Amino acid sequence: MPIVPGPNQVNPLLWKDNDLPKIVFESDSAGLFGFAVQEITDGDWNHAMLMHKSGLVASMDFSGFHEDKISAYMKDNIALKFYSFVNMTSDQKNNMMAIINEKLKTQRSWWAYDWTGIVGQALHIPALRNPYQKFCSEQAADIVRQSMNWPIPGGLNPNGLEQWCADNIRLVIPEGTSVGRK
Repeated sequence: MPIVPGPNQVNPLLWKDNDLPKIVFESDSAGLFGFAVQEITDGDWNHAMLMHKSGLVASMDFSGFHEDKISAYMKDNIALKFYSFVNMTSDQKNNMMAIINEKLKTQRSWWAYDWTGIVGQALHIPALRNPYQKFCSEQAADIVRQSMNWPIPGGLNPNGLEQWCADNIRLVIPEGTSVGRK
């Protein structure tokens, strides 16, 4: 059962399709892989995904690119941070949804995951990656890059993509930023 957000936190379960899409960052303080990503990248965030439908995120993980319920991430040990797009046109939104839907159909197996890129991140060699495969933040950045035509660098880990979002004047954080506790 998901936790109930506090008074200064957003509740993603209340967002409707017209409030979306949003870039979502996760900080899982209990998972071993998440902890390792945070340690290796010297940051707070270990996963990036896109909330594209009411109650659902599109996420790249070891099983490929798939949909998952946002409520699966609303736990005490998980903090979430949401970025919404400012002045997103309907064409950009439709383009992003089409790209997400196409990738959900075509990248549904473990071979789509950038295992080489994970090794590159662990060795602090971000250029060591497979350009034909993606890990979570590469997938999210690629979808935003394609649909919005923004110059997002390739090979960003979740912390790098979150920093890019924080520095980018075209993205904003909604009224609250996290669900759960770190």
